[in-house]
Amino acid sequence: MINPSIFKAANSKAWFLFSAWPLGRPSIYISELTSPTSIGPATLLSQPTLAWEQVDTGIKANPVGISRGGLEFITFSASLCSTSSVSLGLLTLRKEDWMVFHANRKESGVCDGNRQAMAQRVNWGSDGKMDLGVPLPLDVGLLPPSGEEVGSLL
Repeated sequence: MINPSIFKAANSKAWFLFSAWPLGRPSIYISELTSPTSIGPATLLSQPTLAWEQVDTGIKANPVGISRGGLEFITFSASLCSTSSVSLGLLTLRKEDWMVFHANRKESGVCDGNRQAMAQRVNWGSDGKMDLGVPLPLDVGLLPPSGEEVGSLL
């Protein structure tokens, strides 16, 4: 673990940001700061996958969190620091709300083996109230929640 920093998010929750390389290349991780001296389990946020992050050696390090206007950002350095290609990057953290519910393919709504678990993103109205929208047809693919593999569909 290198380059740790403390990030106090807009919701006043404190996070521990750091770079580590259990997967071979220094990457950005986040853990909840559970006390002044303890952290929770680490979650991988971002790996050096883009060409500009991999000059000479793929590195993401020095994460620093910034909270402004209800948005959360993490700046970081990328590429090997001994090259002229070391760069500054920015992650924007997005919060998404999803609901998981059971639905029946039959209009009669019977509780039989045709019930399925479904998932759909929840939207919020300008009045702050949840807008569940209309359930999407079963054959419509959805992009997964942010942070999940983009190539997969739900």
